[in-house]
Amino acid sequence: MGSIITRDELKAKLVLDASDNSRDAELDLAISQTEGEFEAGIGQKLLEADYTERRVGNGKTYLQLRFYPVIDLISVVIESDAAVDVGDPAVIRVADGTDGLPWLALTGGRVFPYPRWQRVPNVTIEYGAGYANQQEVKDALPDVWSGVLEHAYILLLGNDTRKKAKVSESFMGQGYTTFMDPIDKTHERDWRRLIEKHRRRPITRMAARALTVTSRYGVW
Repeated sequence: MGSIITRDELKAKLVLDASDNSRDAELDLAISQTEGEFEAGIGQKLLEADYTERRVGNGKTYLQLRFYPVIDLISVVIESDAAVDVGDPAVIRVADGTDGLPWLALTGGRVFPYPRWQRVPNVTIEYGAGYANQQEVKDALPDVWSGVLEHAYILLLGNDTRKKAKVSESFMGQGYTTFMDPIDKTHERDWRRLIEKHRRRPITRMAARALTVTSRYGVW
């Protein structure tokens, strides 16, 4: 089942009986396609996953992490240095900045050193990020929940808002037929705005060039 919306929620929107299983496969496909499109668009799975970032040290005491919410810090290794004790908040910790994005901060004046070779990643960070279950996603991101539900609904229907609708008109006494745009432009625009709003882009463009992220789902 989906991580953002459930089959029963989609059935309710379609006004289908919850006990009617005749279209379950179709509903599951619509949910899978919609959630896949959303998560690919924002660049992160919303349920819990482990991530590994290879980053370039910036000479500062902090680095901004790409994925959120952060669940736990697994390991931090700085090239040519001992592994950081991630279990000691007096050494390193994850904190939310004023922008709501997660920052990895060293304490005691220690910094993430610049790499020996320019723009070559020298810091490896492993951490867990995401939401524990579908209900957490719904509670934390109600706009995502409603937007994904609406998109799956339209995708599943594939009718009035996406089919060409004939419109009979007349001009100078002559009848003719035109066709309306098959795409619901208002919904498509809202859908793209929703994806853009939640896109994971908490790092600078320069840092992104030297960023490699892997997870259980592959390389981003």
